[in-house]
Amino acid sequence: MRSRSFVFPATRSVSLLALAILAWALPAAAALPAHAQTMEVSTPGVRDRVSVTVHFDAPPSPMTRLEKQNNRLIVDVTNAEISGKFAPLIPKEGIVAGVLTQSFAAGANRTVRILISLRDAARYGVVPRGNDLVISLEPGPYGVIDDASSPRPSKAVTPEVTRIDDVRYEHSRDSERVVVRAYPPPARVSSHRTALGTRIVLEGATLPSQLSRIMDVGAYAGRIAKIAAFQDPENPDRMILDIEHERQTRHRVLRESGALAFEFTSDDAQPTSVTGIARDGGIAAKFVRCTQTNFPSACPQSRTALDWSARPTK
Repeated sequence: MRSRSFVFPATRSVSLLALAILAWALPAAAALPAHAQTMEVSTPGVRDRVSVTVHFDAPPSPMTRLEKQNNRLIVDVTNAEISGKFAPLIPKEGIVAGVLTQSFAAGANRTVRILISLRDAARYGVVPRGNDLVISLEPGPYGVIDDASSPRPSKAVTPEVTRIDDVRYEHSRDSERVVVRAYPPPARVSSHRTALGTRIVLEGATLPSQLSRIMDVGAYAGRIAKIAAFQDPENPDRMILDIEHERQTRHRVLRESGALAFEFTSDDAQPTSVTGIARDGGIAAKFVRCTQTNFPSACPQSRTALDWSARPTK
């Protein structure tokens, strides 16, 4: 009779427990250290702030302490090493008198120490930014800079320059218009009265040299006599319209498709589009809004000889 061997559950549990104890006993693999590669000190900037920037090849983990009696700031970066040689930095101006770097063993890992000597009492801020360590210092009572940890301001977006394609004069019975075709619309439009009329300023706009001219429109016998379009000699990003017109003349700006229209009228006479009064004294226009709820009952209807049913007019 053949004998059989059996593996009992208890034996299997003991084997798994032994493997767990062995894995716990093995030392965990240490994280790779960061290496300090270069260091630089900026010149004093706003509020005489100076920045000491140390570039690592991995994100640093700093610990900071301030020694007031020695007038120096100590920043330790754990699990880090120095690549190459870091010469002491001695700035000629600013709150920082000198910067010295050291590397020493701290247990199983190494630590990079940055010693910053100060010329006077200062506030400080230590912020990791990616693989860089930025140490900001500025004159003042000992303490922490509040805005040191705030994100760096984003670069200002430069607005697109407005291109002027045409400047023309339009004359009608009710009003006169100076139309400026511009793309994109200018950042800002302002106007003010002058001794001879009105000056209109378009900010962020450039006028081609062929459009820089003086238009004499007096032959139309309107309120406007001359229109001068030119680039501001003191600001190349500003276009000016000098409009010579009669006194007691008002104007308004109308935004049209790809253009700005400056409409000039008498102080006493305004266009019917503004007043709503026609030349005969009646209503200038009457509109009936047709919607799905009131159509066709609220809309005009017409009858024809061929069709006796009411049909809404389109």
